[in-house]
Amino acid sequence: LHDPIDKPLVLMQTGVRHEERARRLQELLGLADLPDASPASDHVASAMERAFVPERATDGGRIALDFLQNPEIRHPFSGRRLEGLGDFSDLALDRATSGVEDAVEVVADRIGEEADFQQAFFTLWRTLLPAPRERAPAAVAPYWPVLPADTRIPDHGVFQHLTVTSAFSGMEMVGEDLYTDATFLLVTLGPAQAFIQQARKTQDLYWGSALLSRLTWTAMTPVVERYGPDAVFFPDLYGQPLVDKWLHEHHGISLPADGRVSDTTVPTLPNRFFAVVEAGDRQARADLLGDIEAAVHERLDALAGAVFDSGVVPEEKQGRVPTDAVAHHLRDALSVHGVALPYQPGDAPLTATGVLDAAEGRVGGGELAALRELVNVADGPETRYDASPGHVYSLLHTLTEKLLAADEVTCWTCGS
Repeated sequence: LHDPIDKPLVLMQTGVRHEERARRLQELLGLADLPDASPASDHVASAMERAFVPERATDGGRIALDFLQNPEIRHPFSGRRLEGLGDFSDLALDRATSGVEDAVEVVADRIGEEADFQQAFFTLWRTLLPAPRERAPAAVAPYWPVLPADTRIPDHGVFQHLTVTSAFSGMEMVGEDLYTDATFLLVTLGPAQAFIQQARKTQDLYWGSALLSRLTWTAMTPVVERYGPDAVFFPDLYGQPLVDKWLHEHHGISLPADGRVSDTTVPTLPNRFFAVVEAGDRQARADLLGDIEAAVHERLDALAGAVFDSGVVPEEKQGRVPTDAVAHHLRDALSVHGVALPYQPGDAPLTATGVLDAAEGRVGGGELAALRELVNVADGPETRYDASPGHVYSLLHTLTEKLLAADEVTCWTCGS
């Protein structure tokens, strides 16, 4: 909640700093008494999303861009400008901001006074984005989900930034030093291609994909229950039918109009997911991976039992079906593989340079050299913000992929 959901609309417009606007919305949500999160999580998330900002003096040493006068939204991969953006200078700003406040009050009503923090968080995560969009002026409503978190580098939305920051909220500053239990988790179910290739009909192909999609959600559930849906970076769980159903049925969350509970048979999830979790010690990481594998096996056993109970196997033949063998066959057909890589290599404070040093010999020299150059530029006089561990996020993502593919893995925190 450190940034207001309407941040680009109020920047440089109302005379109110966006931090004050964020506090106002937090009060309307009934969450004014929440302790402030460490700014370290915001700084790391920002560095992940925008690399670095040039230090070019246009407004007292700061780059200042008026989004309403010159709206700009860029695609995060291609860099292409979103076409069709007009001039928002005639936008009725009072109406837009009051509409956001009305929407936030609706979200507060959904949370209620008796909700626990977990339920309040789930409600915020699922309803904070669509509620203001429904009340936004027509000119800006179509662009609401992608309104930029940073108008200087407008290739990521406010809601995305809030989500990433939330995932890293456990970061802690001790003096000038940063420490974290954040761990990068990559889990796959497979072999997906060999499993799906067994299909003989289009129907088999569809349901094979649907089964893998549901099992992937099963694997995610221990992560989401423990750390929240914001912890899963890929695939994006926002608006996923299986997630909406879980929120509604297991946690009583009242879904917005775009809820998709009826589409749970549509295979919308791949056979892998990438998440950030708070698992600081080796045993915690091993326990989490064990819980994920156990959840998938339990689900497979339940599916096998449902097939036997459905009447597909005639009653007179059920005694001759080796049910235990079928269950083992299902477990062997799909295996769960996972890697949990701590963000902080060792006991020393987390720094971009420390991560790069720890990655020596584990990834290609060219990639390391490019990232060292980026870190050097960020620490130089021509950029506004110093180098951050967020600048080497891509390296850690690559390293996690490499570790999952390796036959043997050596832990970079304990060497075992």
